[in-house]
Amino acid sequence: MFRSRANTPYEYEVRSKRKPYSRPPRTYRVGAQWYELHAGMGRYEPVPGLRLSGRWLRDAGFVIGAKVAVEVKEGSITLTVIETPAPVAPKVPRKVQQELARLGRVS
Repeated sequence: MFRSRANTPYEYEVRSKRKPYSRPPRTYRVGAQWYELHAGMGRYEPVPGLRLSGRWLRDAGFVIGAKVAVEVKEGSITLTVIETPAPVAPKVPRKVQQELARLGRVS
């Protein structure tokens, strides 16, 4: 039966069967992206492309919003974190805020 996404619980409310862990990166295959040629006219050229993602990046110090320096040499790419953003406090749900405010007024 079809369930709409609106009726599904949030990720943090669902109990996972096992603890999430980060796998070490194995190998990646260089894919192709298509860039339009300068003249246009619907002509494109293939260029190499990589997409990196995973918990292993977070474990290596690459947090969301960090600025990264890219150094390219023949046959290698080095990524270095230059600036890490300030940590953001987790949001408190509205119901919890209301309950805390109510308890604060009673005392």
